[in-house]
Amino acid sequence: MKRLIILLCAFCGSGVFGYSQIVNYDLVVPSGEVRPRTFEDYLVQLAWQNTAENRVKELQKEIREEEVVKARRSWTRDIQAGFNLNEVSLANLLESPGNQTDNIVIYPLYQFSVTVPLSTFVLGPHERRIAELEVKAAEAELNQQKLAIRAEVLRRYQKYLLALEVLEARALAEADAEATYKLVQKMFEHRTGEVQYEDMNAASSNYYQAREARLKAEADVQLARIDLEEMIGIPWEMAERWKARLRRE
Repeated sequence: MKRLIILLCAFCGSGVFGYSQIVNYDLVVPSGEVRPRTFEDYLVQLAWQNTAENRVKELQKEIREEEVVKARRSWTRDIQAGFNLNEVSLANLLESPGNQTDNIVIYPLYQFSVTVPLSTFVLGPHERRIAELEVKAAEAELNQQKLAIRAEVLRRYQKYLLALEVLEARALAEADAEATYKLVQKMFEHRTGEVQYEDMNAASSNYYQAREARLKAEADVQLARIDLEEMIGIPWEMAERWKARLRRE
């Protein structure tokens, strides 16, 4: 029985890991060269392109990539070349043939040497590995930034849509409260006896409360729009034109 439980746990675990997926960050933030599939993707695309912090992280990744190239070629800076010339033997060799028998010529006439420190071969691979890991770290930071930007844009967009719906509800409530207030006011002015001062006061209070709520809802819509424009970098009216295009297509 114990063995069966272990086998079931292993099977379930392998199933979970078997269906795990790796995030495609090219889909998290669509490239500027790719046409966005949805309006939300378009907003994310705008936010990524128009946020300076994202550009800083992209530049940091490029810097790390240059560090890798630098580390791969760093061995060249450790090369030391030497050249020695046997001036005496060369001078004897260049003298007239009649005198060469009396002069000593020692070969080789020159020496050329190249030396590379042992540390280049020992430390070089580690330096390249460190540079490559720094590139991966910069890429991970960039990908994390993509997730954060997308989440924040979608969050602000949903708040904007909610603010619009709340405004619509507040406007309807205000209209109903205004109609009730006018009706009660008319009945109160005609002294029908059906409406007392307390009724008139309550209807008036409800109407002005509904009006205040509608004004607050309008302000919430404007603030939500400002928060969106802060991220996408363009006026909301310009962004909505793309939304209309997506609907037509």
